[in-house]
Amino acid sequence: MAEEQKLNVDMEQYEAAKKRAHELSAAGVGKVRETLDLDVHAIAELQAKGVPTTDDSPKYRYTHDTNKKGLESTYNFELCTGKVLALRKDGQFVQALSSGDEGVVIVDKTCFYAEQGGQIYDTGVFSKVGDEETEFNVKDCQVRGGYIVFVGETEGTISVGDELAQNFDQDRRALIMKNHTGTHVLNYALRNVLANVEQKGSLVAPDRMRFDFTAKAALTADQVKQAEQKAQELINTHKRSHRSSPRLRRSTGSVPSSERSTRIPLGSSVWESPSKSFWPTRRATPPRLLLSSSAVAHGKNHCADPDRNQTHLQNVGHIGRLVISSEEAIAKGQRRIVALTGPAADKAIHRADRMEQRVNEIKAEVEADKDIVNDRVKFKETGKRVNELVEELNPMVLPYWRKDVIRKMAKEIQKTLDAYDRAAKAVVEKKILVEAKELAAEFNGDRRFLVHVFSPGAPGKALDNALKQMKNVPVAMAFSVDEDAGKVFVAAKVEQELVKSKDFKANDWVNKICEVIGGRGGGKPVQALGSGDQVAKIDEALELARQLAEAKLV
Repeated sequence: MAEEQKLNVDMEQYEAAKKRAHELSAAGVGKVRETLDLDVHAIAELQAKGVPTTDDSPKYRYTHDTNKKGLESTYNFELCTGKVLALRKDGQFVQALSSGDEGVVIVDKTCFYAEQGGQIYDTGVFSKVGDEETEFNVKDCQVRGGYIVFVGETEGTISVGDELAQNFDQDRRALIMKNHTGTHVLNYALRNVLANVEQKGSLVAPDRMRFDFTAKAALTADQVKQAEQKAQELINTHKRSHRSSPRLRRSTGSVPSSERSTRIPLGSSVWESPSKSFWPTRRATPPRLLLSSSAVAHGKNHCADPDRNQTHLQNVGHIGRLVISSEEAIAKGQRRIVALTGPAADKAIHRADRMEQRVNEIKAEVEADKDIVNDRVKFKETGKRVNELVEELNPMVLPYWRKDVIRKMAKEIQKTLDAYDRAAKAVVEKKILVEAKELAAEFNGDRRFLVHVFSPGAPGKALDNALKQMKNVPVAMAFSVDEDAGKVFVAAKVEQELVKSKDFKANDWVNKICEVIGGRGGGKPVQALGSGDQVAKIDEALELARQLAEAKLV
């Protein structure tokens, strides 16, 4: 393209831009561009300077409105300020970042959650204390060697030693918390439906959660429904959740007597051999999320030290609703479930309600009007509506099992329409056969051939069967017009003796007619079929058919 426009390309600049584009593309979830990330040398440099690792314990300081249940309960997060200990830009530590700079900030403490254990990072804004116009927009935060690496863009000037007021996206964090606690609930539900479930990974994002696990076969829609129901039953208990006490012993999963009546460990029901793969062998006493009066499995990828655990809801009921939106294979013996919680789950359920209402409306229309097949325009339009509904349904994010139900409902409607169509065609075919027998009875030896237009709506196969009934007619061509479909169907037969003696072939005869009716045909010298879409030329086709027969049978 450049050559066509007589332009020169600076290949050195092109390659540099290409490299930057590749770096940007690589900086996805859990990744930080090489020029911003902390490698082992950068971490060693920080340690040599005596820069302490980041204290992220403030991220656990939050409360909720205990007077409200479910999605109505809101969370109050405690924010904090942090002192800038280091800044990084273009692969080097710097003393300051200026407006437009993309870089890294490291502070002494933070209330932000850095991505770990399957849970995605927080986003938000750092504001310079004493100068609120100066901000650092946090787009990503990761843990590197105990340091929280905040990646973002600068507005104003931020220097080492500045105090930054931290404000993360609290609505986003609340959604992530719902999905994170939801993974534990889903783990519990799956273990109640399937045998020998082992978690293989997870992702906790604000809009969804992903759960990978072992399974010998795909889950049926009914199993998905059961798992979803089990999860919802647990959520509806509205029990308080909390991290475990170090006094809880892994070997027995026992609970101190003072807590036994109200607190049961989430993992107690699966702490024997089935849960071995869930916990790193180096851990003597794995931490557990506890749920009052309920037992829920705690997955391997979710475990961490109490001061480094993920952010969870304080009441399981705050999840709201949980729906499984997809279930698929990701490797041999491994399956993946994507699920939604809270507002996203409600939206998926409402979408399913609307789709189910639409399919029920079509079903009622079809079942109430068995004569719909006689109105071919309306009949085709109804079938089209069903197909369009299924096409619209397939990419939609809905509860997995409900999508399966709606799809089956649509298929049943299509089956009903097909049954109506078959019944109507059977009536037409029967009528054509009666008509053919009457024509055969009227045919006498003085006539050499028969060209006839049968009752409308007969397909080529019905015409062919009709000609087979006319055994006493040596040469015949049958037509039928389907006005609704805009089609002309034609069938012909020629006795073998005439094929040889007169060189009169049914397939040649049909092909000549198809040139008139705007279609094509095919078959053998003794039997052929064809069709076309020039309905208005039926009279011309009839006249030509008679002329061709007359010419051959002289």
